[in-house]
Amino acid sequence: MCCKNPALASGTKYKVYVNLAAFSYFGANNAYEVDRQKLFKLDFSDFKEGSFYYKSANTNNKSLWSNAEIIGPSFMVIPAGGADLPLPRV
Repeated sequence: MCCKNPALASGTKYKVYVNLAAFSYFGANNAYEVDRQKLFKLDFSDFKEGSFYYKSANTNNKSLWSNAEIIGPSFMVIPAGGADLPLPRV
């Protein structure tokens, strides 16, 4: 029995996908908190401690963590007959 790859768009007209580069960054901490209303409105006019961001009230050790990825190049070729590839049974 054959299964279609659910990651592929159904009926796509493109046979080759090329990704030259991708970049991702994430950073977080448990020492400061940000006012969500101002953050999501992108209102940075009053960027001061006490009005835009606050020191966290917890007494735990403070930490900062981050993750960065640079990925590429990559490509995917869809076979002429479609994306049906047999999956091995386990």
